[in-house]
Amino acid sequence: MLTEDQKHIIKEVWKIKGLIQNKSALNSLSFPPANNPPIAALQTPRDNGMKCQLQDDQGKPCHYIACQLQKI
Repeated sequence: MLTEDQKHIIKEVWKIKGLIQNKSALNSLSFPPANNPPIAALQTPRDNGMKCQLQDDQGKPCHYIACQLQKI
């Protein structure tokens, strides 16, 4: 059962315009290319990332990047 605080948070989040509302919309989400300029409001991007070299069952490359080898 949800607490009153959780219910309040859920209600407030649903008010945010532009959020993905269902799984089909989430599945059509596209990510910007890795060479897009950084978003100024965020912290400076790290430049010591390592990209996963594996592929999925359909041969598509993994896009995961981590700054620690153990996290790949």
